[in-house]
Amino acid sequence: MRPLLRMDSVGVELVAFSADTGVALLRFEGDCPDCRLSASMLRQGIEAHLRQQVPEIREVRAAET
Repeated sequence: MRPLLRMDSVGVELVAFSADTGVALLRFEGDCPDCRLSASMLRQGIEAHLRQQVPEIREVRAAET
């Protein structure tokens, strides 16, 4: 996913993962022209992809900056 995200000047970093809750905490970096909506859609897209690839992940949350 990173190469696709980098094409749009977006970065993502895994900050933490809790095996107990299945929550992955990600930090998003970069510019987004329509901040809140784009960030939410980006998180949802990444969450869907990760849940397919890593069944232990149940939810993706954005880390506080």
